[in-house]
Amino acid sequence: YKCKECGKILSTSYNLLIHCNIHTGARPYNCSICDKSFRSASNMRRHMREVH
Repeated sequence: YKCKECGKILSTSYNLLIHCNIHTGARPYNCSICDKSFRSASNMRRHMREVH
């Protein structure tokens, strides 16, 4: 899967979706405790584990 914005090649469509959030600035995953937002669900889960 190739990013139309920068040409980066990603192995899955999900990875491409998350990668595209870099270009759009989208941070659709929100922490329910502190309202911090993240580009991917895995980043949010890591935040929950390490911070809360």
